[in-house]
Amino acid sequence: MDFRSPDLSVNHDSPLPLYFQVKQSMRGEVLRSGMRPGSQIPSEAELHKLFGVSRVTLRRAIEELVREGVLYSRHGMGHFVANPDEVDMQCIRSFTEDAYLAGHTPATRVLSIDEIAANSQVARELGVDEGQTVFRVRRLRLLDGKPTFLSDAHLRAEYATSLGAEAFKEEGIEQSLYHALKQIPELRVMQGSESTLAVSADIDMAEAFAVSEGSPLVQRACTLLSQTGEPIVFEQATWGVPITRNIQAMAPDTFRDNRIDERNPGFARC
Repeated sequence: MDFRSPDLSVNHDSPLPLYFQVKQSMRGEVLRSGMRPGSQIPSEAELHKLFGVSRVTLRRAIEELVREGVLYSRHGMGHFVANPDEVDMQCIRSFTEDAYLAGHTPATRVLSIDEIAANSQVARELGVDEGQTVFRVRRLRLLDGKPTFLSDAHLRAEYATSLGAEAFKEEGIEQSLYHALKQIPELRVMQGSESTLAVSADIDMAEAFAVSEGSPLVQRACTLLSQTGEPIVFEQATWGVPITRNIQAMAPDTFRDNRIDERNPGFARC
């Protein structure tokens, strides 16, 4: 099946790297076109004509799609579609990528990179012994210049060593932790588990988001796994939007029509 969507193009004036634009266009075409698993995508020569980018750019885009499980390769035959139904599950949704695609400008402030002793929660999520050394990367993520969330990413030592401190950029597509992880040879990142809870703002959170210490905030905890099921990183992302409850006072007369439905006594008409 040929790629014929009008969306298959790149913008040379965009701040987004060309390989990233090609990758997103190809991913979207796979999902939109209903290509069956095992379907072969156009050849490198055809894609070169279609996108008008260099072979190096094309190869980088295809390599990332292979790592993300969208495509797979057969030696000497080309590249083929993996299971499209699994693409969204295997694809890590990157704050950086989503922001750029939505027309916003993400940015990052790397606040610290530390070696710490894993507490019980971090040890459990990363599959290491409590007290074992892990790396914690604390970053403030911004959207259009506004602080959005505070990220504490805990990495197993072997992955942090593979990345190196220079991997944590503060601007461009390379600021994404997911992007950095994808550069580790033979590593394919798959999302493991995610939970959301309320936390009280500590001193750092209060300063970052200009709220009072102790204010209730939302925190998302996410553990990322490799293709072999091994934990790679445990991230705690605290969002700078306080939890609020709006209670609207109602005059007594407004309750009169809110009677119990006699045919369904368990439900009120609201």
